[in-house]
Amino acid sequence: MPYPVSDHCDGARFFNPEGARRRTGRFPMLRWVTRREGRAKWPERVENRIFAPPPSEVPEGHAAVTFIGHASFLIRLPGLVLLTDPILSERCSPVGWAGPRRVRPPGLTLDAMPKPDAILLSHNHYDHCDIPTLAALHARFGRIRIFAPLGNRAFLTRKGLGPATELDWWDHAELRGTRITLTPARHFAARTLRDRNATLWAASCCATPPASSISPATPAIPAISARSASVSAAPASRCCRSAPTRRAGSWAMST
Repeated sequence: MPYPVSDHCDGARFFNPEGARRRTGRFPMLRWVTRREGRAKWPERVENRIFAPPPSEVPEGHAAVTFIGHASFLIRLPGLVLLTDPILSERCSPVGWAGPRRVRPPGLTLDAMPKPDAILLSHNHYDHCDIPTLAALHARFGRIRIFAPLGNRAFLTRKGLGPATELDWWDHAELRGTRITLTPARHFAARTLRDRNATLWAASCCATPPASSISPATPAIPAISARSASVSAAPASRCCRSAPTRRAGSWAMST
């Protein structure tokens, strides 16, 4: 379907506004997988350290963030629970019997997870838009609203997920007094060999009045540790994410 022509869309395909180095050849991922010279050996299994569970509620002006793994975070705001890019599957792949296997278990299991009020998807790669996990969430909690970048709603609807709301960069939607805005990100999208950049990718920002600011994926908060921590914040009431971190655990923020 046609999309609005913009600095990141030609009407049919999306792109990074500043341009991106094009990959050469038809199978760059296959070459990356098969050429292992100079790469460190990946561990077979890494167990999580045990920490206290996230709080069931947070007061006004606070937020609690649980790092589940990769780009998956459970974000608790006053009266609102958000889940980002959930993936609980053993593999992220088009098939369940092949593809990258999980090394570290999720920081929060499905059984221990509260019902999310909404899911924020950043793009359609298998390690961010994991249909088995989304289906499991649907089976456990019923329908959960999904916010995703342009082009993803039809796919999610075909899978029986959502309702899905798709947004362009800088578009926003309101949910229980929280403004959810999709913001630019430098990346790409694809689920097959023929749909590269047919859908958009994005970061996200959640803003609630009155006054707290966290950014769980930026250098401003150094190396988010697995321990719970209190982080003082500027008076801006935002929860933004832009890239995955690499450690598991929970931390809390207050103004």
